[in-house]
Amino acid sequence: MNQSPIHKVDIRILLDLISNFYKLDLSKSTLEDIWSQQSKILERFAVQQCFHEELLFRAYKTDEPIEDESWLWIPPNQKPSRISMKDKNVLYTSSSVPGAIIEANIKENEEFNLISYRLKADQKLHGNMILNLDTPIKDNFNNQDYIILRILQNFVESEFLRHVVDANSFQYKTTQSLVWNLFDKYHGEVDAFFYPSVAHYRRAYNVAVKESKFTTNQNGGINKLEVQSVQRAIRLPVSKPFLRTNVFMESTEIKNGNIHYERISPKPI
Repeated sequence: MNQSPIHKVDIRILLDLISNFYKLDLSKSTLEDIWSQQSKILERFAVQQCFHEELLFRAYKTDEPIEDESWLWIPPNQKPSRISMKDKNVLYTSSSVPGAIIEANIKENEEFNLISYRLKADQKLHGNMILNLDTPIKDNFNNQDYIILRILQNFVESEFLRHVVDANSFQYKTTQSLVWNLFDKYHGEVDAFFYPSVAHYRRAYNVAVKESKFTTNQNGGINKLEVQSVQRAIRLPVSKPFLRTNVFMESTEIKNGNIHYERISPKPI
């Protein structure tokens, strides 16, 4: 039986490394500074490979229906955020419709656009995902291995679940470092990054798709995603935990960069 690398971890050293990491002044630290500390903690324990073949969803809260096709991919003036950086854009999507709506902070009685994406024929997204707390524990793990794994999982999850108010916050540096090092370079290049939803925790996960997988790739890469539909809807008032919507417009075609709709039901008053 092969031993897991976790067997070789000294839990006291691991806790000290994590403690030192939290002493970093993120406002002054570079991504290289942050990764040098993160890599000592994580090594190869906190990521698993996964594939996605189902629909993906994104919601936008706008006053009027989106008509510009560019909004379906990289919105104009997209700011750096949990994963996106100045020169590294991603398409943020959710694994579920409720997840997309909640991530977009759409309230009851507010109108929004819901975009559905599908994988092209015979394509699937290959990505890396944080090991979450539902990950099965290996048979050869003893009690200390279990504790170490949970410490590592919680360390990474806590960075993605960190609530950040300011879109330009330096607090995004920790997840940007994790994604573009641990998820990509350290474990091999992937199509997308999978991580837990902050707003819809444990009910959906987010999929951040690399720009090269939905735009023309001049390096011979494969464009894997396409738009299935664009809908205009309103979130209806309803008792929690349910989430209901009324779709009243749907796209008929996307042509010359413009989205054309038809009304499919009366707009709720």
